[in-house]
Amino acid sequence: MAQTSSLHLTCLCGSISEPGSLLSDQETPVYAEMCHCATCRYTTGALSVPFSPLKSSPSATTLNKLQAYASSDIATRYFCPTCGCSCVFYTAPRDQWYFMSGAIEYNPDIKAPAESRNNIFKVMRHAHILDTKDGGLAPFLLQLGDRSVPTWAGIPPPMSASQDSYDLPHEKILSMLGASSKSPTRPPQEDSYLTARCHCGGVNLLIKRANHAHGDRSRCNYPPDPTKYSTYLCACRSCRLSTGVSLYPWTLVNAENVFNGKTLTSTDGPARITFGFEASNPDANPGLSLKHYWSSHDTCRSFCGKCGAAISYWCAQRPDELDITVGILRSDDGSLARKWLGWTWGECSFSEGSTDMELYEAWTRAPGLIKEAVPAYLNS
Repeated sequence: MAQTSSLHLTCLCGSISEPGSLLSDQETPVYAEMCHCATCRYTTGALSVPFSPLKSSPSATTLNKLQAYASSDIATRYFCPTCGCSCVFYTAPRDQWYFMSGAIEYNPDIKAPAESRNNIFKVMRHAHILDTKDGGLAPFLLQLGDRSVPTWAGIPPPMSASQDSYDLPHEKILSMLGASSKSPTRPPQEDSYLTARCHCGGVNLLIKRANHAHGDRSRCNYPPDPTKYSTYLCACRSCRLSTGVSLYPWTLVNAENVFNGKTLTSTDGPARITFGFEASNPDANPGLSLKHYWSSHDTCRSFCGKCGAAISYWCAQRPDELDITVGILRSDDGSLARKWLGWTWGECSFSEGSTDMELYEAWTRAPGLIKEAVPAYLNS
């Protein structure tokens, strides 16, 4: 354990910095609640979002640097307008402020051991699981370390209440996973499209059905099903500090298959999205509220400038491919969008960057945990 005074609350570009002493907990790992609701997914691009409570509001200086977005009449979210990191969440009914757990790390001046850096926060309960339809990531994160984590269908009780109770049994969550794998599906149509839309609707994309059979399958790690896109989790520091989420989901899409959903009325059909170096052109992507942050000279992270949702990742090393955030996808089968995506179950890029190793280790056990219950999941 370490004192939270050795931590700081930040973002990828570094314009946001609050002392760790603002956290309600005074020792690490700090408490976190994992929310799986649709609003959190559509405002971050993540599948599940960890929040850590604060003693009080961040400083006026910090709040003035952040852009506020009222996701409802009782909740306000604040994100960095430069790099897009979701940072702060405020809920009026409980008059409670939170900071995104994934954007908490050790002060750069402190030489903390790797074990401490990988265990900054600890998820103590899951909330709003029924919003996912298929369970989302929750079925894989029910056992963290030696703990069985309480799970809630909707809003859990205040944090001051007992954390040992729950209203959504783990068996029910696992059954959601199994039901989604057995749901009947029609053969995929090659010219069908999946909508990717942020919470405010400022970014509305159409992603054409994958068809790797017609392409060079050596270009990337395609899933077994050629009609699905390869999908994975990442724990790298850049993804974490540009989103506020420690395990972040991406799906790898052919850039030519992504279209501007706001150009559907065009007589020529929807226009392809412009990403990469040309995306910063003022005439690029008309009607979309996309903003871009270059985290390196050849790496661009795009987000919605109105609600803060992370949208995509592009790098010059693979200019014809685009990583799209999974949380903004609107598949009718659930948040994992398994009709469209081919998941690499249990695998995570840059695991050494994780700040909650319990989450990462639980994810690596996912294939073994579900092998008997839902074997179809392991072959998608």
